[in-house]
Amino acid sequence: MAFIPYYENKQVDDDGTVLTHGLGDISVMGQYQVFQITKFTSPNTSTRQELWQGAGVKLPTGPFNLNMNDSTTTVADINAQIGTGSLDFLLNGMYTINMWNYGINVSATYKINTMNGDGYKYGKKFTSNLIAFYHLSLNHNTLTPNIGLGYEKVAANTVQSKPV
Repeated sequence: MAFIPYYENKQVDDDGTVLTHGLGDISVMGQYQVFQITKFTSPNTSTRQELWQGAGVKLPTGPFNLNMNDSTTTVADINAQIGTGSLDFLLNGMYTINMWNYGINVSATYKINTMNGDGYKYGKKFTSNLIAFYHLSLNHNTLTPNIGLGYEKVAANTVQSKPV
């Protein structure tokens, strides 16, 4: 899988309005299906389970244009950047179980960020989701309403001065 983002950012603060746009950091990820088990409990019903694991990289293809030694640089300036300037690593897993028309999906991603060339490092990030869903068959279409919970924990960002 690949994710190629294009951003159109508008930042409004005390200094005015800044518009930025462009190609962001590209992510490339591989997935491996650990298992898929289908059990038929009757001729018309089954239970299906899947477990996927993956890993990938986020490439520093988007621009990170800040002077980290400038005392006027703010967190808003950093967060408005189109790119991170760092090569980062992604690990993820996903488990799904379907019983009758009901299902539950649990997923988690851990992003390991590295320091960019400007001495800035975004905090490591853990994201997880739990989603319950139901398949409704309508003629030859399927509608799948769902409800879920999400959790995200991000470590503090850090700045390290570059040697002169």
